[in-house]
Amino acid sequence: MRYCAHAATAVSSRRSEEFQVAETQQAAENEGNPQGAALQLRNILAGLPSFEQYNGTVDQWTQEQREKRFPVWDLWPEGWRQQPPSPIEQSWSVYGSVGGQVGGLCALATWGPSWNSIVTSYAAGPQSDLRDAVERVLNSRAKINPPPKILEALENAWRACVHAGPNHGPEVIVRNEWEERRAVVAKIRPQIDALLPTAVREVRQVGGDKEPLLALQIDEFLSDDTIDKAIAQLRVAVPHGHQPATGFGGTQGTEPAVSARFVRIGDYWEVAFGGATTTIKHSKGMDYLHKLLMSPGKAIHVWTLCHESEPPPETVDTMIDEGDVERLRAALSDKRSELAETTNGERREVLEEEIKKLTSYLTSQTTGVGKARRPRRTRTASEKVRENVGKAVSAALSRIRKSVATLSEHLEKWIDNRTGMAPCYRCPPSDLPAWVLRADDATGAAREA
Repeated sequence: MRYCAHAATAVSSRRSEEFQVAETQQAAENEGNPQGAALQLRNILAGLPSFEQYNGTVDQWTQEQREKRFPVWDLWPEGWRQQPPSPIEQSWSVYGSVGGQVGGLCALATWGPSWNSIVTSYAAGPQSDLRDAVERVLNSRAKINPPPKILEALENAWRACVHAGPNHGPEVIVRNEWEERRAVVAKIRPQIDALLPTAVREVRQVGGDKEPLLALQIDEFLSDDTIDKAIAQLRVAVPHGHQPATGFGGTQGTEPAVSARFVRIGDYWEVAFGGATTTIKHSKGMDYLHKLLMSPGKAIHVWTLCHESEPPPETVDTMIDEGDVERLRAALSDKRSELAETTNGERREVLEEEIKKLTSYLTSQTTGVGKARRPRRTRTASEKVRENVGKAVSAALSRIRKSVATLSEHLEKWIDNRTGMAPCYRCPPSDLPAWVLRADDATGAAREA
């Protein structure tokens, strides 16, 4: 993502002046509860949806990144790609079929600040080789529309391109994730600006680094990297398990100190173990680990871990049956005997090719060697889930290991059958940590041990 240097400097300078004024006002108001401000700010940031900041220009992004954040890229003419508008996060596009012909020729119109105009072009339709790209665009409808003047200009330019009347317009205003993120941030920006001076003061007081908090003023999108760094400093000011005495929506009293914590807040997990703490993005593997920790000593079927229901009855299917195996063996034996007896060169070539194909097919459909070969079983639904759960858990442990190695060692030691059909957290009561376990369910409520 590219920013205009002088604009960023101006924003930084303006926010710095505002911050100095706000710091004077808030310092007196929150004098008695600086940790409360830090805690609430941390909770607000942890509850924000994920928003990754992609480095470089759009043409330097990976295909996956472009598909997610700029889906029209694959439909752009080559000339547009040579000089995309800057900044790309302020561009808008509309797309639709020509003359209402679904599946036929389509057109695309895009506005960008650096272009200072609207460019139009015919584009691929749903029946073209780019139908996957078209489907992405059709499924990327804007939740927030561009400014009215830009939208009107886009629609008029699109109509002029396809020679359409005023009653025919583009099918899709393509979503702009940056604008959607700006709207999310705008709702919480007043809270952040109100809490920030006191939170910065508290971070300074405990010897933390204020710069990651000040970066919250400059990053208009509050990207994941900015939030993670700010939360790390706020965690220094408000240790895990501490609850402020009053204010900021908190409750009176102090939560007892704990030796282990596995708590989900929004899109992140707060993890603490053996004095080390970290914040890890939510993933399926982290959720599976949490469920295992919630039920120490209980083996949980992978289907239940994944779907929260009892596993379905399994039936063992094979690709071919025993009779098929015997018939294949007999056919191979006959062809090998014929090959040994024939002297006709052309017939030998045919037999050798048939033997090769039969042997390859028999090998692919069976297991074992020689007469011990048996039909190969197909994977059951539970076996497919077992493989996915095992990979997700392994990935989560790998991420934990990078920040809290003692926790990954504990989990790897006491979670039996991690890649099996029924993993279990078998930590004995004598070694069981005093866990604080909590995760948001689908309704936003909390599930707590």
